[in-house]
Amino acid sequence: MLNSAASYQMTPKAKTRGASMKWSEEYAVGIHAIDEQHKTLFGMCDKYLKDLSEGKGEAVFSHFLESLIAYCEAHFGFEEKCMKIYKCPFAEKNKEQHLHFFTAVNKFKQRYEVYGFNSADSNTLVQAVEDWLALHICKIDMKLTESARKNPIE
Repeated sequence: MLNSAASYQMTPKAKTRGASMKWSEEYAVGIHAIDEQHKTLFGMCDKYLKDLSEGKGEAVFSHFLESLIAYCEAHFGFEEKCMKIYKCPFAEKNKEQHLHFFTAVNKFKQRYEVYGFNSADSNTLVQAVEDWLALHICKIDMKLTESARKNPIE
């Protein structure tokens, strides 16, 4: 089914399934622009979960996909530059995970364009984004905090 079309999974699975995806200051990396961008992603995802719970998934799925792609295009490059500037040792791993996630989201979009809305795809995308929030932003991106502290820009 979808796994061959868009196999984005990170292990272990995040334990946020069905939970509201809300921003918390504990996720802040300490770089204002990145934290604001992360807040935007959390907000987009929380809204999509709310729309799903209200039965609006099919009506907003395309917009959610487009928003995710636009977010990836705008945010990933900026964050990768920050990791380079602050000499973060996780910069390459971060870049690889960005590419993996961006590719997966594009595969969901391609599948949607060919087959239309599918609730299983929608649920899989939600799980992938939840995993991303819990396992990438809250772990890999947090490494930037340490690097920014150790290598301040003058």
